[in-house]
Order: sequence, then structure tokens, then C-alpha cells
Amino acid sequence: MDSEKDKYLALKLSDLNSMISFKEWLVDNLDIYKDPKKSPSDSEILIFLNFIKSKVFDVKILEKKEYLKKIKQIKKRIELKSK
Repeated sequence: MDSEKDKYLALKLSDLNSMISFKEWLVDNLDIYKDPKKSPSDSEILIFLNFIKSKVFDVKILEKKEYLKKIKQIKKRIELKSK
């Protein structure tokens, strides 16, 4: 990957403002969602959020608390939606 693409793939805190913004980030950045008919399911979103959460603990991020808080909020929204 080139550095321009790497910059685009970076997940910013603002990408986690809501489930919609996170879903848009997934569609914009992951090739498996390039087909307009394919959209991430709630279970796929949870998988990605759990992966990102584990990475937040692995790397030094200034806004670690904020990332974890936003991930928790999106996960809670998905859980409530599925009840």
C-alpha cells in the first residue's frame, strides 16, 4: 500500500461518532464492501469493533479512553437493536 492509502485507512475518533459513521468508514476502506449491494452486518460490525478495541490496547493512542468509550457506545446500540 502507498502512504496516501495508509492515511485514508486510518481510523479517526470521528469515524466512531456513530454506528452510521463507522459503517461508512468500513464501506469506504474495505474492499469486501466495494459492491454497493454489500453492507456490513451488525455481527460483522461487532467483530471489527472488538478487533479495533484489542488494537487500542496494543498501541499508544492519546485518546485511548475516548476510543474505548465510543466503541462501547456503538456495541451497546447494536445489542439494543438486536433485542
